[in-house]
This record gives sequence, structure tokens and C-alpha cells, in this order.
Amino acid sequence: MNAEDRIAQLEKELKQARQDQKPSAVSEAHLNLLNKYVQDVLWILRLSDLRLTYLSPSVEQLTGYTQEEALNLDLAALFAPKSLEIVIRAITEELNHKGEAGVDPERSRTIEAEQIHKDGSLVPTELAASILRDAQGKPELVLGVTRDITQRRLFEKKLQTEKNFSQALLQASPAFYVAISLEGKIMLANQTMLEALGYEEEELTGKDYLATMVPERQHQAMSALFGQLVNSEGPTVNENHIIKKDGTEILVEWHGRSVADEQGRLDYFFGVGIDITERKQTELEHARLEEQVHQAQKMESIGRLAGGIAHDFNNLLTVINSYAGFAAEDLREGDPLKADLRQIQEAGQRAAALTRQLLAFSRKQVLEVRVLDLNEVVFDLEKMLRRLIGEDIELSTSLAADLGLITADPGQIEQVVMNLAVNAKDAMKGGGKLCIETANIELDEDFANQHADTTAGPYVMLTATDDGVGMSAEVMERIFEPFFTTRGKNQGTGLGLSTVYGIVKQSGGSIRVDSKLGRGTTFKVYLPRVEAEKTEPLQEPSVSDLRGDETVLVVEDETAVRNLTRRILGSAGYSVITAANGGEALLECERHEDKIHIVLTDVVMPKMSGKELSDRLAKIYPDLKVLFMSGYTDNAIVQHGVLDEGTHFIAKPFNSTDLLKKIKRVIESK
Repeated sequence: MNAEDRIAQLEKELKQARQDQKPSAVSEAHLNLLNKYVQDVLWILRLSDLRLTYLSPSVEQLTGYTQEEALNLDLAALFAPKSLEIVIRAITEELNHKGEAGVDPERSRTIEAEQIHKDGSLVPTELAASILRDAQGKPELVLGVTRDITQRRLFEKKLQTEKNFSQALLQASPAFYVAISLEGKIMLANQTMLEALGYEEEELTGKDYLATMVPERQHQAMSALFGQLVNSEGPTVNENHIIKKDGTEILVEWHGRSVADEQGRLDYFFGVGIDITERKQTELEHARLEEQVHQAQKMESIGRLAGGIAHDFNNLLTVINSYAGFAAEDLREGDPLKADLRQIQEAGQRAAALTRQLLAFSRKQVLEVRVLDLNEVVFDLEKMLRRLIGEDIELSTSLAADLGLITADPGQIEQVVMNLAVNAKDAMKGGGKLCIETANIELDEDFANQHADTTAGPYVMLTATDDGVGMSAEVMERIFEPFFTTRGKNQGTGLGLSTVYGIVKQSGGSIRVDSKLGRGTTFKVYLPRVEAEKTEPLQEPSVSDLRGDETVLVVEDETAVRNLTRRILGSAGYSVITAANGGEALLECERHEDKIHIVLTDVVMPKMSGKELSDRLAKIYPDLKVLFMSGYTDNAIVQHGVLDEGTHFIAKPFNSTDLLKKIKRVIESK
């Protein structure tokens, strides 16, 4: 029963009680009805002095006050100031309205107000009330029902957050998004599509899609496609030309589908499009080139796409993962929300891992290289590899005693070895043998001429050989493409070998594969050999040393990431100054009288990059230390993904511990 029905029932019982001329029956009617609905708070307000004359027992659950305590309080003690104004205004409006005896259901009012809990907190509520008039039509009482809408507010906030998040993704996506009504009118086009076509939003909204955007020669085919969408539950893929505002055309690949309303009726058409004009032209050009060059260019194109989305996506992941962690820490074990937050964290971590794999493939990861011994990497991983591949696979290693040194990122080289082992494991479902070898090798000019991505010279070779099922020539041609996999559905992302390819290429090396069906597979990784002293790894500060009292200037144009970073550093004892861009950072340095020990700055920012800011600050404060952060490589601080010497860097997404360790290391560096 809703609030209006409850008041109508109360009116009916009051009228019956008056007809029976039994005042006690009126009170009994009050109490019986008010105590019947214990989930909401039912109340009676006397208009002569604005005092509550009755409150149902559920008032204690809502406000923390007992019935007796609440009845002795003024309205000002029960409502937040702004809400009290709303309540008084509503009562005043009703008092100024002339009415007949009893309750007029049509004059029932519903308002939202914040009530003050006994502990001082505010409780969002919904009040439904009506004026009860005496026989002369004079307002006598306000009969009301109060409902706690805390959960509804939380749900509304969650829906709004999800809506905002979806809208942000929609507008930030590199793809075109368009919604078309059943009449063929454009309902929505995202910013990417508007900018690509040269239109403003108002120039497209409401316009006929075919007449405005599709060449006349394709109208018949597109009309047939819309008919197909009406009768299809799944997505439909097609290509058609789109006319830009300047009259030129682009070729777009569309993934379209029909969308139904809540009743299951067809509502509108929705399409996701990718401008494939350049891709088509490139494919025609590549057709005239050797297959080896063709494959390299195709993967480079995919890599550019991965790098293009990494910055914003890694910013989002930094915020999502960190705040989910904060929220989980504040909840007790067993709380259902804690498990939900852990699911968010796990999904965020998987997304971060996926981004790292894409960046590795596209050679846009930032490498922290040092001179290292490949034998040591394999030796340190051997125990882990045996657990990884299982007892049914025999692992053997053959490491050259005089192996030369390489310059590479140790963590990335570990990833190469592990991914090759996992690939071998998948090729030997019934067990088998995996042999990992290292050797020095000289690649001559003949070899380099046969492989366009290789130069002659001294190399260290890593070989992984298995006796598994092997691969066909067709599979080998695509083995390093991202998302290509021979596994079944949901059995892998298809990024393992593409990650290996990207790491090897970014490290200045090359990779070859030799395989035949039923005869196993051999991968050979060639990494340039160097004549240099081995670099010893830096000593990581222990977790107990992560607190500090230094002053950190955080420069980040993304508000969410900036606030998150301030929270992490502040909770560890650091004094934190924040700036949204390079200009603000320079002003903060001028205003701050005490010493600033370190600047933590994003690399890619509007107007002034992190590197430009660092260079300007170095001229003013020579001893100031700088730590760069970013979600992908930028030529301002790296060369081919390798950090400039002496440059400190942390990759997004990062967690609190990683950031505090890096800050500590930079502060303590000489």
C-alpha cells in the first residue's frame, strides 16, 4: 500500500469514528493504523503549535530517537536546515489553501528531506502527507508517512556513476557510435564520429541517416541492411561509405544491431563503426610487398591502436583498482561488499595485465634496462617453470658457459621465457619434452638479407624447443598477431606470443619460429650481445621504510588520478602539493616557501609536457628530483621505449605500494 492509499484509509476510519461519536475510536484508529506499517514512520503533526502528537515505533530505527524522545523535539531538531525550509514551505502552502472538512486526497504532498539522526548524521527520507481539516474546514493536523530512501539514493548514485562512466567511454572511444530511430533519423553520434566527419551535434541530430550521410548508390543496400537488423537478434557487420561534411567520403566498417525496449518491442538501431579508409588503402599497398614486410606493418598498425588508448585506459585503471582497494580495506571480513570489491580489483588487475600485453606487443612499454646475463634469468626461473608446465613435461636446460651479456629489462625477458614455456605446454597436452638453450651466435649478412628486421652482428640466442603437435604454415604466418590463438573459446587471450614478439623487438632483437605438424616447434630469440659490465639490480626499500615526511609536488591533469596520488602519499606521511598542469606547478613552486623534495609528474599533459616542466624546474632548483608517470611511452623521456639515463619512471596503473617504493627510491637516489 502506498502513502496515498494509507492516508485515504486513515481518513475513512477517522470519518467512521466521528460518525460513531466515539473519540476513543479515533485514537484507536490512529494507533491501529500507525502501528500496522512498521517499516515506515507514520506521524501526526498538530498545526496549532507545529508539535508532533504521534510517531510510530519505527521512528527509532529511522532516527535513533525513541518515540518519547522524538515527540519532545522541535521540527528544527529533526530536519536539516534546508529540508526544514522545504517542510515549512509545504505546510504554509497548504494552510493558505481553502478546503473542506476531512482530507483531500488530491492535495496529498510528497517531498524529499534530510532528517537528523540522533548521532548527528543525515538520513535521506521521503515524506508523504495530507492536511486534516475540522468540520469548519480549518486545518487541524498533518497526517504523514516517512520512508527511509538511503538505499534508493545509493542505487540512484550508482546508476548515475555507471551512466557517467558509460558516457565517458562512449565519447573517449576511438570508434564511431551512432543510434538511429526506426524512422531512419539520427538520434545520437559520439564525439569521435562528429569530429571525424566535421559536424556539430545539432547538425546531425534528427537528420535522415541515408539522405545525409550515405551515398545514393548505396541507399538500396543500406535499406536492405536495416530490414535485416529488424529480423536479426545478433549483430550485423557491413562496410559502407560515409559522406563527410566537406563532401569527401570515408569507408566505415559497422557492427550494427537492433535494440528493444523493456517490453521487447524494437526501439532503435545501434552501430559501432571504425574508419577503415586508410586501412583499406594500406592493404592495397601491402599486397604489392613481400609477405614478411606485410606482416610487420599490419602488427605495427595494431600496436599504434593499442598505444593510442593506453594513456586514458591506464588512468582509469589506476583509479578503479586503487579506490576498490581502499574501500575493501575499510570493510570487515565476511561483508558481501568486500567480496564484490575484490571482484572489481581482480577484473581491474586482469585489465591492467591485458593492457601491459598490448603495450608490450606494440613496443610502447617503458623499459628499465640493465646489462644482464641471460643464463641467470633462465636459472632463476627454472624452478617456477617446472611448476608452470607440470610434471608430465620434462624440462631440460643447456646454458652456454661463456654466454655474452645483453641489455634488456629483466622483468620483460622473464616474461619472454615464461610465455614460450606456456606455449610449449599447450602444444604438449599429453606430456612431452621442453628444452631451453642459450648460446652465442654471429648473424652474417646473408641471414640479415633474408630477414628484413635483422642486422648482422653478435647476438645471444635463446632457444625453446618442444616435441608437441607443431603448427601448419598458415598458423605460423599469424602466430605473433595479437588475439590470434588456436586454443578453444575462453582458453586464452591470444596475446602470449605477440607479447614475446613485442618485447624482443623493443629490446632490439628478433624472433624466428620453425615448426611442422606432428614434429614439434622451435622458437629462436636473438638479442644483441654487448661488451659492458653487468649491472647489479637496485636494492628495493623494504615495506617498513615506505613512510616519509618530505614534500612532494604532484602534477597530473586527470583530477581522479591527482586526488588518488595525493591520498596515497598523504597517508604515508608526505606533505603533498598538487597541480593540474605545468603552469600551476611553477606557480606552486614560487608560492611554497619550504623545500620541495621531489616532483611526481605525468608525462603527457596539455600545453606543457612533464619533460618540459622538469627542464624548467631544473634550471631553478638544480637539486630537485623528478619522478615521471604515464600509461604508455612518450618520446619526451624515452628512446624506443628505453628510459633516458638518470630518468625515474613509474608506469600506470600503479598501486599504493609500488608508488611509495618508487618515491622512496628516487628520494634516496644520489
